[in-house]
Amino acid sequence: MNVSQKLRWLRRVLLVKVIATFALWGLPALLGPPALLAPFGIAMPDDPIFMRLFGAVVTAGLSASLGVTGTGETVVELKWERSPEDGEGENDVIRYVVWRRPAGSGDWGTPYLSIPAGKERYLYRDADLVMGEAYQYAIAAQDCTPTLSAMAVARPITVPLK
Repeated sequence: MNVSQKLRWLRRVLLVKVIATFALWGLPALLGPPALLAPFGIAMPDDPIFMRLFGAVVTAGLSASLGVTGTGETVVELKWERSPEDGEGENDVIRYVVWRRPAGSGDWGTPYLSIPAGKERYLYRDADLVMGEAYQYAIAAQDCTPTLSAMAVARPITVPLK
C-alpha cells in the first residue's frame, strides 16, 4: 500500500468515526475529549465504543507499593499493564502520563512525568520521596491525537519514617 492509499484509508476511517460519534452522542462528543468537556458539566458515556473513538483505554489498574533499591533507598513502585491500543488495535498510544499528588489533595495538577509506550508491562520507581509523607499516583495513556484516556488511580501510599 503506497502513501496516498494509506492517507485515503485514514481519512475514511476518521470520517466513519466522526459520523458514528455524531450519530451516537451528538455534537458535544465532537467538540473535544471528556476532560475538556467536564468543566462545562457535559458527561460522556463510559461505553468502550466511545473510548475507542476518542483515544486510548487503560483497562488494567495501577498499583503502587513500597520497594527498596539495591542501595537501601525507599522507593514507590508503580506497576501497570499496557493499554489495548499500545502495540495492538489502533496502535496509537505514544506515552503514559503519570501524576503524583499528596494523598487527600483534590487537585492532580500538572503531570509528574511521562513514560514512552511500547512495552508489555510497565514499572516506574519513584525515589523523590519525603519520609512520612503520603502520596497518590494516577496514569493515563496518551494517543497521537493527543487524547488522554481516563485516569487509573492507585490507592494512597505512605512512605515510612526511617
